[in-house]
This record gives sequence, C-alpha cells and structure tokens, in this order.
Amino acid sequence: MILLTSSARALRSSLSSAVVLLTVVSTSLAAQQNTGTVAGRVSGPDGNAIPGATVTVVGSPITSTTDRSGIFRMSGVPAGAQRVLVRSLGKKPSERAVTVPADGTASVVVPMELASTQIAGITVT
Repeated sequence: MILLTSSARALRSSLSSAVVLLTVVSTSLAAQQNTGTVAGRVSGPDGNAIPGATVTVVGSPITSTTDRSGIFRMSGVPAGAQRVLVRSLGKKPSERAVTVPADGTASVVVPMELASTQIAGITVT
C-alpha cells in the first residue's frame, strides 16, 4: 500500500484539475473552429427592407431577427452546408442554401414574396 504525503496529494489534485481544464479549453477551441457566421439582408418584392423578420438556421436553435434595415447576423453556425429559413407576417416563407466557412462569414440576400391572404366575407345589414 502506497501512502501519499499531503504535498503529493495536492500535486495529484492539481494535475487532475489541469487535465480537466485542458480538456475543456481544447473542446471549446475545437467547437469555435467548426463554426462561422451567417449575415445578410431580407427584402420584399419591391426591394425595400423587411424589419422584424425571423431568420433561422434550419434544424438548429440558432435564430435572429432583422433590424429596421432588414439586416441580420447569426454567429456560432456550424461550418458547412446549411439552410436559412426566413419568415415574416404577410410574406411567403423563404429558404436559402448557404455554405458557412469555419471562422468566416457567409453572406446571403433573401428576397421575399407577398403571401395571398383570404379574409372571410362581411355581411352588413
């Protein structure tokens, strides 16, 4: 049976902590290297900006909302082929393919079309 002195136990504890810390840091760095950013602009059929549109990376929880200039930006998007879905009240949903570079930014312009809306008839007596 090997008995450890208090200094040996402290050293062993410090080494264990260092290994855990290195594992966390390397995992975090690997995740950062495999992600990028998607940025772009959403516009209507007239070319004007669509503020308040919801932009989502399909199949992920990553989402953004366009500003009053129709601009959006989403970081932490997995690198590689992705699909971006845009929804806005009164417009047809629009989906675009985008290739996200690791540690880079993919730009996408998303034009939207008006959605036809039916309103129930009104009877005035």
